[in-house]
Parts: sequence; structure tokens; C-alpha cells
Amino acid sequence: MSQFHILVFTLLNIIVRCIQDSSYTVRKSFICKLHDLMMEHAIPIKYACAFALASTDCSRDVRTEVGVFCSCFY
Repeated sequence: MSQFHILVFTLLNIIVRCIQDSSYTVRKSFICKLHDLMMEHAIPIKYACAFALASTDCSRDVRTEVGVFCSCFY
């Protein structure tokens, strides 16, 4: 496995762990930061898959925010 594939796998693993964190504040701030980075084209759009995980969050506020962020990609 190449260095690039290991880096992508590691980054995706970090994203999934942050989205599933037990702290509401961590989850909320992470999806906001992720969205900002995608809008600035600092990270590839493929990491928007994290919003699919966040859309099932137990907090209605986080689910609503994710819906707004996802509407930016259409």
C-alpha cells in the first residue's frame, strides 16, 4: 500500500471518529470546520461522506446543520 493510500485511510478514519464523538461540541464544531474547508477547496469533496454519518446524529441541531451544508453541494 502506498504512502498516499495510508494517508487517505488515516484521514478518513479521523473524520469518522470525530463525527461519532460522544461530545456534542466536538461533533458540531467538526462538521462546521469540515464544511468550511470544503468550501475553500482545502480538502477534496469526497470527504463530504462524513455528512451522511452526521445526518443520523442524535442532536436535531447537528442534523439540521448537516442538511444546510449538504444543500450547498447541489
